[in-house]
Amino acid sequence: MVKNTTGGTGTKSLGRKYQGSIDKRLRLSENEFEKYACVTKLLGNGMCQIHTSDNMKLLGHIRKKFKGKNKRNNLVSLFSIVLVGLRDYENPPKNCDIMIIYDDIQIEQIR
Repeated sequence: MVKNTTGGTGTKSLGRKYQGSIDKRLRLSENEFEKYACVTKLLGNGMCQIHTSDNMKLLGHIRKKFKGKNKRNNLVSLFSIVLVGLRDYENPPKNCDIMIIYDDIQIEQIR
């Protein structure tokens, strides 16, 4: 167990036992139901408003993958570029799920 030598809140939660191998490979869109988008508004309750590259406004759902301890590495913020997955059973699409949050280096590689 990690020894709490410095004290304060969150010290043990930043311990080495919680640090997994972070896979930073670039994930690109693979089919027509995956789109690149920008977060335009944070609504709360695990949802946000998303504007895709095809000029569609969607309601994006932030799943458990981006909550809890993983929130530190995958922060959904205003104007962040994300890869969303559209729901194939909705026509026209209204909702989507956030799959990947890109950082600045990955955005440059996509361009």
